[in-house]
Amino acid sequence: MTTDEETQAMSRLLMRGAKMLQKGCEDCGNPLFRYQGEVVCPVCRERADATAAREPKETDDEKAEAVETGEEKRREDKEAAESGETSGTRGRRDKRGETEVSKEQTTAGDEWREETAENLRKLARRLSSEAADEDDLSRLNGKLDTVERTVELVERLEER
Repeated sequence: MTTDEETQAMSRLLMRGAKMLQKGCEDCGNPLFRYQGEVVCPVCRERADATAAREPKETDDEKAEAVETGEEKRREDKEAAESGETSGTRGRRDKRGETEVSKEQTTAGDEWREETAENLRKLARRLSSEAADEDDLSRLNGKLDTVERTVELVERLEER
């Protein structure tokens, strides 16, 4: 997996709403992300997916188990949403039933946005530097597209 492909995997996960963590993956060193309640490494995950694609397909029993697990997760998500515990809005309810977000939660969210934006800026600088040395026009275009998406993510984070 090339650096550009690794960056694209991280960008895709961020676009889906994942949060970049300060920890790095013990296997590959890339940043870890929290996505749908799980801590994942998008690079190792894609490598595993690529390996799995070359392995035998899952059995009907395994597919049924995956469906059951997915239904259980959707049920849990629905219950959390109904109780007002959606991600980023956990807090007490006021007299009108509206969720109050504490000052600590707001501060933690701001800190996370700043850290994530800084990590993305570093990534964009690294990719820009790599692009400057790239001779292959197709790879150069891919790197520049990734830099552009990364900058857009930083801008979106800074808007909030």
